[in-house]
Amino acid sequence: MAKEDVLLPVRCDCGEKFNVPIAGVELETLEFTCPSCGSTDRLTEDQIASVVASYEAAKDQARRFAANALNDIVRGIGKKRR
Repeated sequence: MAKEDVLLPVRCDCGEKFNVPIAGVELETLEFTCPSCGSTDRLTEDQIASVVASYEAAKDQARRFAANALNDIVRGIGKKRR
């Protein structure tokens, strides 16, 4: 797996814990197979909603961080010109 992959930790009914790459895939149709028992499963609607909400929150936080950093840079340039 590439370091750019977004991994979702899951646990199979058999107890096995493993990561499922979710970057660039449709969560509604994603199927994954347990490496231990071979059982295939999908995400529930609640799990999908939780993943999407977490993604949106992280995206908003990154956007605020970038805006604050840009404001700090602009303020720093303004102070140097005075």
